[in-house]
Amino acid sequence: MHPPGIGSALNTNVHFHTLLAQGVFFQKEDGTLGFAPAPAPTDLEVARLLAAIRRRIVRLVKRQGIDLEQPTKEVQAADEATLRSWRR
Repeated sequence: MHPPGIGSALNTNVHFHTLLAQGVFFQKEDGTLGFAPAPAPTDLEVARLLAAIRRRIVRLVKRQGIDLEQPTKEVQAADEATLRSWRR
């Protein structure tokens, strides 16, 4: 058994647990409960959210001396090895 966020090879596996509302409950005029589903996010809303998250992550790791915009040769090699392993 290993702690959450750490893979079996003790590699960092950063992830987020989130709870999102899929709609809201409301009281109808007759006193019963109704449910109004929330609309799905648009592709543009998802793209904006991902862009904001990416900017924040890049800024956060840059403060730790890691430049994600200019990866080192070691990082590029590791990324390529990871991609090759996924293709198997």
